[in-house]
Amino acid sequence: MRKKASKKDVVIPGPTLEDFADARRVLTGVAQITPMELSRYLGEELGQPVYLKCENLQRTGSYKIRGAYYRMSKLTEEEKSLGVVAASAGNHAQGVAFAAQEQGIKATSLLPLELLCPSSRPPVRTGRMWSSVGTRYKNRFVKQNFLPSAPGPSGFHLLTTPM
Repeated sequence: MRKKASKKDVVIPGPTLEDFADARRVLTGVAQITPMELSRYLGEELGQPVYLKCENLQRTGSYKIRGAYYRMSKLTEEEKSLGVVAASAGNHAQGVAFAAQEQGIKATSLLPLELLCPSSRPPVRTGRMWSSVGTRYKNRFVKQNFLPSAPGPSGFHLLTTPM
């Protein structure tokens, strides 16, 4: 049984078919069309064909480039001039940093102090500002939400930023 939404729940309307068509247009030449590969191992384990979408072939190494780029393309010129900020453990920060660089927008990625994975490096290589805050996602989320609100950067929360 589904729980009833409370006032605390964030409800984001889903994208429309027109939104998908617009995103495809905006992302042409930005995001790669990646292949689907048959996984024989998973197919044998599950008893049916399993295809893997190879989003690791994107320039940023993940599909996160799509949402970040599209969302930034919808910012007003004033919002773009203020920059963007994202709290992430890696791939989201990469997508935001890449999209910001491509669109000439200042970006700040809030990364955990202990992050050692290779995906923490691209935001730095792309010339975007980054800051290591806390050791947990909650610390980064809090800092992201308490950065100056007016004027200030647009926040790119991983799960609740509408398109």
